[in-house]
Amino acid sequence: AAAEPGRADLQRDVWVSFFKLGDLALQLGQGELAGRYYQDGLVIIQALAAAEPGRADLQRDVWVSFVKLGDLALQLGQGELAGRYFQDGLVIIQALAAAEPGRADLCYDLAISYLRIGDFQAVLNTLKPLREQGLRYSRSDELWDYAWTKIHEPDGQASE
Repeated sequence: AAAEPGRADLQRDVWVSFFKLGDLALQLGQGELAGRYYQDGLVIIQALAAAEPGRADLQRDVWVSFVKLGDLALQLGQGELAGRYFQDGLVIIQALAAAEPGRADLCYDLAISYLRIGDFQAVLNTLKPLREQGLRYSRSDELWDYAWTKIHEPDGQASE
């Protein structure tokens, strides 16, 4: 990647490597190190996405980085920072889902972002059209059930 900095595919591979190193550091209990790896990866993927703004895959990779950094910030007790990461990611995934409303994967990602910011009604609103069309993606049913329970059961537990 250093020898050919103009090759987006190689730069994206570096992002993936930072992402995996961050995951490993996190598994080893080294949250601060994981954050540095995720942050280094974010810089790379943001540069790639800025260079090719029409590439939805790169924009989604930026979203993934923001979610990962937000989740880590929550684990480290940095709620305000986590909220900023989640909001930054939400802006990206909202634009992607609006551009391709029929894509179940992007609707699911959007629902994940709403879940991260605690907007359970938005989770249901996002997944409802997929359910009405009989489309399922990944763990969308679990996500639906979780959000529904959070809204309809005061203690957050499903009723018998």
